[in-house]
Amino acid sequence: MTLPWTSAIGLVLIALAGASIAEGQQTEKVPKDIQHAEKTLTKWLNGLKGKTPEEIRKALGDPSKETTWLFKAEKQMLLKYKIGDSAELSLSFYEGRVIVADLHLMPRSTP
Repeated sequence: MTLPWTSAIGLVLIALAGASIAEGQQTEKVPKDIQHAEKTLTKWLNGLKGKTPEEIRKALGDPSKETTWLFKAEKQMLLKYKIGDSAELSLSFYEGRVIVADLHLMPRSTP
């Protein structure tokens, strides 16, 4: 038994709507200030993409660590910045531009 293509599309749309509703319900449980912080950080990280190493150094100063990562068997630049006491910014470059900006939170236990 086969479904007509319109029925199949309808089922996909219903599944997508359900996933979107579930995601919205999950977001409602996260404090508003955390949601705002996440949006602000995401905007900042996305703004770093496409920047050159010179632009990054001008904006952020010298990195905490300069290393490399492998892409298609070639070493590419990777800059890491310590952000505060519990976060690290990693900027992966390809062809001289940031292609991935990651912020890693490293929570510390408090005494």
